[in-house]
Amino acid sequence: YGGFSQYAKVNGDFLVKKPENLSSKQSMIMGTAGLTALLCCFAIKAREELLLGEKVKDVLVTGASGGVGSAAVQLIKARGADVIAVTSGSKSQDLLTLGATKTLNRDQRVVEALGSNSVDVVIDLVGGKSWPDFLEVLRPGGRYVVSGAIAGAIVGLDLRTLYLKDLS
Repeated sequence: YGGFSQYAKVNGDFLVKKPENLSSKQSMIMGTAGLTALLCCFAIKAREELLLGEKVKDVLVTGASGGVGSAAVQLIKARGADVIAVTSGSKSQDLLTLGATKTLNRDQRVVEALGSNSVDVVIDLVGGKSWPDFLEVLRPGGRYVVSGAIAGAIVGLDLRTLYLKDLS
């Protein structure tokens, strides 16, 4: 559907039948937003396997009410971690229904709301001026996964935060 798909050639092993209850546009979301969220979660899993016995407990997801964010909330919850979803106040209840443990208003500073060293992973779909706070809330040894920059692509990094907290 779209994207000049009539010119695409794909091995049949990689195709999945579209569920009849979904429109073509609805099913397309699973291949874009859903796959992106899944890849973010793979980044978390790879580190867990590298450090045997590690278990992710708390994950902060920015831009949580978008397609990738809401898929990430559900995937992370299914893995047994608590999800802190950053969103607008009007979408807070929707994210709690999807499985978020807690929501933060996107206008709130996450460091003030959560404190330093309070989450294992940040999945950032926003970027922008809040970016240093996302590293501040990571516990030592934590992971930062990025897949978006809607609030701004250029950020500043104090390298000491990266190496002193042993962040990935």
